[in-house]
Amino acid sequence: MHQLAEYVIGFALVATGLQSPEPLVPTLLGALIVLNTASVDAPFGAFRKVGRRLHRVFDIVVFVVVVAACVLPVADAATRLVMGFIAVVFA
Repeated sequence: MHQLAEYVIGFALVATGLQSPEPLVPTLLGALIVLNTASVDAPFGAFRKVGRRLHRVFDIVVFVVVVAACVLPVADAATRLVMGFIAVVFA
């Protein structure tokens, strides 16, 4: 379930970015989440190159990057709000 939820969160962030006036940051963050999820050695992993322990560390790093993007003025206010909600769900 964790891995499927991460895919949903990542694709939701990509979709948000594609509808944003400034799509670069949210789209890249969504792609980062999807890549992190796809690389883990788990049932729904596409590449299965990263162990689960290391994936947990990457989850924390990705979370910090998403929170930093919410705080920094790299996107419009509505997109930063959505990224904030996604960070809360991701946490």
